[in-house]
Amino acid sequence: MIPTKQNLLQMQQKLILARKGHDLLDKKFRALTQELSRRKKSITVLEEKFETLLIVANRALSLAAAEIGYERVDELLQQFSGNTESTPLPYNLGCTCTAFDEAFLAWQEVQSLRHEIDALIQRINQIEVQKRRVGKRVMALEHVTIPIYESHIKRIREVLEERERDEFSRLKIAKEHLD
Repeated sequence: MIPTKQNLLQMQQKLILARKGHDLLDKKFRALTQELSRRKKSITVLEEKFETLLIVANRALSLAAAEIGYERVDELLQQFSGNTESTPLPYNLGCTCTAFDEAFLAWQEVQSLRHEIDALIQRINQIEVQKRRVGKRVMALEHVTIPIYESHIKRIREVLEERERDEFSRLKIAKEHLD
């Protein structure tokens, strides 16, 4: 790079932009860190709730098995296993009992919560990837780009100051010869 005033001004502008970019990316990094922390806390709460629901669902299933037998519960579970939250329970008053209905509903809640936890884990993973990328950019600006711009500016200033001193010396000598 040729050390001229124009190049000095361009480098100073690039340095200003790099610093602004660094500040913005640093804020984004901190925001991602906070969001990650918040999501991890919420997943802990959901996992505790999941454990509680799992215990309730297992107890309800045991009660249903005690009431209508393990074979009948197994048969009903296979029959209703394709059911989702959006479709109503396929009630047939002659083939199910209250205990089985409660167990079935409890297991639907467990499945729903499991899906919610899986989605949250996926989002946490996405945030971690974003955080790593932003962190790399922040470090690159902080340890590579900004120092390079600063060193270019310093070198250009030194060359321009040297030229200015040389010019001043030449003018002084020329003035002395004229006098």
